[in-house]
Amino acid sequence: AQTMRRGRFEQAEGGTLFLDEIGDMDPSLQAKLLKLLEEKTVRRIGSVREQKVNVRIVAATHRPLEALVEDKRFRADLYYRLRVVQLQLPPLNERGADILLLTQHFLQHHAQRYGTATPTLSDSAAEALMQHRWPGNVRELRNVLEQAVLLHPGQTIEAEHLALSRLGKSGAGAALTHGTPATDEERWPEGGRRAR
Repeated sequence: AQTMRRGRFEQAEGGTLFLDEIGDMDPSLQAKLLKLLEEKTVRRIGSVREQKVNVRIVAATHRPLEALVEDKRFRADLYYRLRVVQLQLPPLNERGADILLLTQHFLQHHAQRYGTATPTLSDSAAEALMQHRWPGNVRELRNVLEQAVLLHPGQTIEAEHLALSRLGKSGAGAALTHGTPATDEERWPEGGRRAR
């Protein structure tokens, strides 16, 4: 190596590091993360010296960690080490008006990123967003709006400008949209998204 590179934990020194999809972490990495959290030290690749780090961890997963611990697929000691404050975030299709708040944020973000004016949302587009089931959750919303900003750079986004997945339309899961309300397990078999 010609240059020294700081790892993620060094870069996050004194701050917060977000670990997404912690439930999918390889067992060997789980052991290394546990050691780091316990000892608060890292060692650069090729170095023999341990270096102290002060980093807060925020971890998220869509998988039920308790079940993974019971199945011996996630370390119990790491689970309890991470489980200081636990937040349960409902999926996007259960968050009502949050959809429109997030929409405004993403429209502003994408417009700024691509150097265009922030478009407005027509009533029909807003209704389409509210009616969609969002099987891809917030990531799907972000991508739908990015595409709308890129491909329809006018002042107003109409419903027809939204490339909504057929998976999220009524009837694409008739058992979940008619009759009795769907349970959380039916809507999100893996328990929605958890932040820890």
